[in-house]
Amino acid sequence: MNHANGGVRVSGANAPVVPDRLLALTTEALAFVSRDRAEGMARRWLAGVPLSNSNEQSVLARSLALELALSVPSLKGTTAFDRLARAMKGRPPEDAAAVTLLRRSRLRLSRLSGERFEDLATGETLPLLPTPPSDAVGNNVAFGRFTTTEDGYILATGTLVLLDDGALAVARGFVRPGGRGIGNPVRCAEAVYRHIIRSGASTADWRGPIGGRQSKLPFEPDRNPLDALAAAWASLDRELNPEEIAQARSLAGQGPLLDALVSVSIARDGRAPKLANAYGRIASVMVETMALRALHGSVREDLDTVAAEIKAAIEHGDFPAETRSLFEALRKRVGPAAGRGTGDTADIDRLVQRIQALRAKTVEQGCTEQEALAAAEKVAELLDRYGLSLSELDLRRQSCEGIGVETDRKRRGPIDDCMGTIAAFFDCRVWCETSEDATLRYIFFGLRCHSAASPIFRA
Repeated sequence: MNHANGGVRVSGANAPVVPDRLLALTTEALAFVSRDRAEGMARRWLAGVPLSNSNEQSVLARSLALELALSVPSLKGTTAFDRLARAMKGRPPEDAAAVTLLRRSRLRLSRLSGERFEDLATGETLPLLPTPPSDAVGNNVAFGRFTTTEDGYILATGTLVLLDDGALAVARGFVRPGGRGIGNPVRCAEAVYRHIIRSGASTADWRGPIGGRQSKLPFEPDRNPLDALAAAWASLDRELNPEEIAQARSLAGQGPLLDALVSVSIARDGRAPKLANAYGRIASVMVETMALRALHGSVREDLDTVAAEIKAAIEHGDFPAETRSLFEALRKRVGPAAGRGTGDTADIDRLVQRIQALRAKTVEQGCTEQEALAAAEKVAELLDRYGLSLSELDLRRQSCEGIGVETDRKRRGPIDDCMGTIAAFFDCRVWCETSEDATLRYIFFGLRCHSAASPIFRA
């Protein structure tokens, strides 16, 4: 017999249609998941073990955290599947029917036996439709996400975890008496997953979007400017232009830099090397920009503070250890150009000018082929010796400058409301800081304008 739900066939000859659509739409729903929240859950379950792609326990924790995040409602009561449904205007009817099944999904404690599903929290029994997760479980007790069709069938829509006696006891602790189901399914899932992670148990072996770690990357390009920029840079097969570098500079700050650094590791773990490289390049521009800001008077854009934040996060298990190594490498690379002293700045400027002069020695500019080849080889040698790249040279052509404006006041006044307008007029950035004596100061920061009509810098 064939069973259908909203136009999507769920059994018989076309049974694979539903699992395929559920799998694809679950992957799409990951774009509406808070990655920070999922990473936080995984770290708590690991109890100090750093997240790493080389550690099976860590991989499982991240997979289960993403799986659970799909079902966790927001403050407004909507899940990732609800938000996906709102974004699906104009999609085929099959997709609409499949997302309806996903929105009806619930976390359930079950015993699977052939084509029979038994809910161990309510005593309910239902006919089971086959899907890859339930096929992998076989005849066992499992916990995970299930949905029901309009004609009374049930099917698994997400990763299922096999429960040993210990995990089953943890789950039963959340079951309400009288067959009233699980009291708090999300808390129950957290407790079960934490037990599984720490006891070394495993999930059913099926290649789903979560268990297979084929999650959608970048994370939230439609809502997060950092992710959107990383997605754009990952698609490039050329050097960055000044406008693209300026985009990264505009995002620079302690929080975005930490996000970019962590995203490098997450993208690597997600087998997205181009995306990981894009986040790394963005982080490099941010480090450069923040160092320049500090040089020109900012008391908050301090890379030492960022280093301390990374150290503390690693000690608490919030960041992978490689984040510190990446940050220190970027800081060392851009440090001289950022200018920890005027002598360093002059030295690196001379180096950049030398490399640019060598790059200008081309056949088109009147050089012989041998001279052009020799110049190119010298450029490669200098880039390698000083750990630079051509994109970084383009960045250094855009010299950022800034000024600090002291107010000698400890409280804001009406004139402070003009600072944003002034910054917008001169096309630069401005922020307010508190000096050591608690007085307010404003930092204007941007690129120097080369127009003779105006010495003021621009963003």
